[in-house]
Amino acid sequence: MKRILFFLSLILMGLPSKGQSTSKEAIKLLDLVKADLKTHTNRKISFTNTIETPAAEPGAKPRVLKEKGTLYIKGDLFKLEYGGNTYLNDGKRTFVIMPEDLEVSIMEAGEESGAITPSGILKMLEEKKFTYSLGRKVTVAGKTVQYINLKPVAASDLEMIEIGVDVQTKQMVAFVERGMNKVVNKFTIDAQDLNFKFAPDFFVFKKSDYPNYYIPKF
Repeated sequence: MKRILFFLSLILMGLPSKGQSTSKEAIKLLDLVKADLKTHTNRKISFTNTIETPAAEPGAKPRVLKEKGTLYIKGDLFKLEYGGNTYLNDGKRTFVIMPEDLEVSIMEAGEESGAITPSGILKMLEEKKFTYSLGRKVTVAGKTVQYINLKPVAASDLEMIEIGVDVQTKQMVAFVERGMNKVVNKFTIDAQDLNFKFAPDFFVFKKSDYPNYYIPKF
C-alpha cells in the first residue's frame, strides 16, 4: 500500500521538488507536467499496477502480479478503488472500506497511519531527496514517452524511480519504482478523464450504504 500512496501523491500534490545534480531538461519537462496537474484538478484515472519479483531460483520465471484500480480526484479530495478496497477522503478524514471484512476504518488527518491524507502525502514527499536526469524514450501505442530518472541522494531501498511523460500532452503516463532487491513496481495510467463531473455528494461517506459493516464512531 505504501507504494501506491507515493504514486497517488505524485498526482495529488504534483511531482517532488528538485534535488542535487539535476538535469535542466528533466526539470523543464517536470514543470510542464506540474502545469498540467494544476490545470485539470478534477480527474478520473484508470491504472494498472504491475509488480515483478525476481525468480527465486536460476532458470525460473519471475513472478508477475497485475491489478487494476481507479482513482477519482477533485482538488485534495479523492476516492481510490484498489485491491478490493475503497479509500474515500472527504477532506477531513479517510474512510477505508473493506468489503471482505465487512469493516470500515477511519484515519484522521495528521495521524501517523493517515499517510494517504494530503498532509501525510506532502510530508512523505518532503522526506524524499532525488537527483533528476532524462532517461529512456520509448514509443507506446503510437505515443512517445520520455522517462525521467529519479535517484535517491541518501542510502535507500530504492535503486531508482522512473516517471514516464507523454511528450505531446505533457501528462504523466507511467511510474516505475526499481528496488535494490530487483523488485519492479510499475503503475501505468490506462485512461484519464480530465475535468470529470462529480455529483455533489461523491466524496461524502454514507453509513447507510454499509448496513452490515462495523463502522467506528466519527
